[in-house]
Amino acid sequence: MIDGVLDLDVVDYNILGIPTVGYEEWEVRKPHIVDVLNASAADIIGLEEVRYRDIADYLQTGLSGDYTAFPSSSLGIQVRGTSNTVLSYGLQGRHWQNNLYYKTDVFEQLDGGQQALYEGEGIDFFSERSITWLKLRHIQTGRVFVAIATHLDPHESTRREYTTADLKSFIQSFPSDLPVVLVGDFNAQPGTAEIQTLVADGTMKSVIERPSHIDYVMQRNFIERTGHMYEYQYHDGFLLSDHPMLIAKLALEKDH
Repeated sequence: MIDGVLDLDVVDYNILGIPTVGYEEWEVRKPHIVDVLNASAADIIGLEEVRYRDIADYLQTGLSGDYTAFPSSSLGIQVRGTSNTVLSYGLQGRHWQNNLYYKTDVFEQLDGGQQALYEGEGIDFFSERSITWLKLRHIQTGRVFVAIATHLDPHESTRREYTTADLKSFIQSFPSDLPVVLVGDFNAQPGTAEIQTLVADGTMKSVIERPSHIDYVMQRNFIERTGHMYEYQYHDGFLLSDHPMLIAKLALEKDH
């Protein structure tokens, strides 16, 4: 923090927590993924494809020195607009889980949860697409903001359009002056209808822009710093994931 301004480094990373042809097994990749996450020293980390409970547990241990994981255990995912709750880890322990991590000595958790996202009429209300969200207060400055992580359908743009509309509604349920940072694997290129749903009217602003990409850090009511990074992570010549890791440098002025 400099002159009353809270600087915030935010990481987004789809960690490929599943066996995939052409990539080293998770057991080989996992310690190196933890290493690059710890090396980032980010204040907020959002991860996608934390596919199984043992992956979440491993990451919790690896990052536990400075970070608190959310969720720290299986949560029920509330279906928006209903009283239905779905366990985020079923009998097989399988779920496209999005996890958030924050520095315990820097932030206080005020609220948080998981929400299933609507994917269209006639589609099961929960087909593994959801958001994980936290409302955090910066202990030193008192600034409050919301962090959200998500992972959208990789195959059908129509589902993504419904999903981003629901996501937009969720974001707009917070006061308009409350800062929000949104990270995730959207499986949609810049300029597509689903991305435009979020950015065209200024609901969110994409922080890291390239001609072709599907992973995003978006924000509202933050100051954007220089030094945004978007790169693939390697160890001994092999890729740690089929997605790059994103690092965005943001800031918030101190409340008056």
